[in-house]
Amino acid sequence: MTVIKLAVFLSIAITLKTTCELMSAVLQSLLMVVFREDKSYEDEIKTWQSWHKRQHNPKNRILEVDAKNSSGIIGQIEEVAHNAVQFCWNPNEPSSVKISIAVQCLSTDFSTQKGVKGLPLHVQIDTYDEADNDKIPFHRGYCQIKVFCDKGAERKLRDEEKRANRRKSTGVQVQCCCKPTFGANRKMLHENRRDEKRKVPGSRKKSDGEYHEPCDRSEFYHMSDLDKPAALFVPSEDYDTRFFEPSAIPFESIAEMEPSPKRARTTTDRVMIYVRKAEEQIFTPLHLVPPGVHGLAMAIRDKFSVDPDKIKGYYKRCAKGVTVEIDDDMLKHYSNQDTFIIEIEQASADPSCCTVTLIELLIPPSNGVQQQYLVTSTVS
Repeated sequence: MTVIKLAVFLSIAITLKTTCELMSAVLQSLLMVVFREDKSYEDEIKTWQSWHKRQHNPKNRILEVDAKNSSGIIGQIEEVAHNAVQFCWNPNEPSSVKISIAVQCLSTDFSTQKGVKGLPLHVQIDTYDEADNDKIPFHRGYCQIKVFCDKGAERKLRDEEKRANRRKSTGVQVQCCCKPTFGANRKMLHENRRDEKRKVPGSRKKSDGEYHEPCDRSEFYHMSDLDKPAALFVPSEDYDTRFFEPSAIPFESIAEMEPSPKRARTTTDRVMIYVRKAEEQIFTPLHLVPPGVHGLAMAIRDKFSVDPDKIKGYYKRCAKGVTVEIDDDMLKHYSNQDTFIIEIEQASADPSCCTVTLIELLIPPSNGVQQQYLVTSTVS
């Protein structure tokens, strides 16, 4: 466990071990802050939503990056979510990649207990060899952290040091034979009993090395589970109460974050998306008025001369490979200025009709250098 201070920038270095055989000259990485506890994807997103909704400053992010103090990165660092960034790097470079990050949420924001207790988090780095597999990372590294304010972090380190010293001085089997009468004795007895309970088989055990000694650097560890999808949190201005009930989540929250650059929020009655066919290079803007399936049908009619009455289905294939049927809420709240490849195919049930599929594309911002995505940690 590594204790860090809130909003203090720390440098993460990534190097490639020689045992790796890669098919790509440039690696893509994703660096994120996620929950350590075994939460489902839906529970993680709901917890971030609860945290975000209670914030007062909408321009704060969960994860901040200092690009000026980062090095070895190809192109720009892209903020793909409030808790994640992407960047690219060359594994053949002799020097390691360095990226400077700061975590803007406290561990106590997600705990019902006040004080030094808090929920552990992970700084996680997924690294992809896109020429081999662009869906599943070939390496996933993590570092377990707890985030406190300045005084809280220092107090936590002092408490852990005192606790470790007491354990060393009293031995493994700790027992108290005298009757505690003073406050300090009562506290020590309470901690000793708590430590004894942790030694019971089947109970949650806290090892002596859970908090390491103060040091200049902390190591990232390899995670064997590479299939679990990363929970990337992109908040929406309008929360769908059908799927999110804040009162059902007992977590407290602290900072709020700026909207993702890709998802421009709108309060007007107009949504615009960009589409192109697979063989084309230039995108065509589709103005959806009204923002919904009907607006999409009218826009496709105007740009591609397709009769709306002949379209039997509208589908969206997400970047994760999931295909869903498009509805009005999806277009109105979550699609403004998104980019897609459009496929207009003959319907299998009725050859005289067709279906429309929008395949989501993630286009990095261009500034003269082709952008790719990456992140950091020691890749094994």
